[in-house]
Amino acid sequence: MPRRLFALFAFLALFVGCSAAPSVPVVDSVSFPATATTDASGNFAMTGTIAAHVTGGTIVKLLVHVPTQNGVAFVDSPIDVSGHASPYTIILAIPGNVPVGTYTYQVIASDTNGTQSSPYGGSVVLQ
Repeated sequence: MPRRLFALFAFLALFVGCSAAPSVPVVDSVSFPATATTDASGNFAMTGTIAAHVTGGTIVKLLVHVPTQNGVAFVDSPIDVSGHASPYTIILAIPGNVPVGTYTYQVIASDTNGTQSSPYGGSVVLQ
């Protein structure tokens, strides 16, 4: 009898150990220019690409988060990418009245379940 009990526990341990962890979105790469100058409309506009994926799911939103820097509070820019495939081409616009300097940003991808990726960081010099 003890042998059968051991075999049952071994089977249960094997079954429990095989449960799959939920898939989490991943931002693979972010490519924006390293510097930006004001354009004809007076804003700092940069076109870049963001590659992201989630195994067994779909990326539906990208969030570009620029934390408060140089005395400027930024509004997060959620971008709906539903129906589009990675890599995504994004235009990031920063108002021209922002002081020149180096700014860091984070890109976060979300899937249809609302699960978010770890932030992918970058920076741009506004000049």
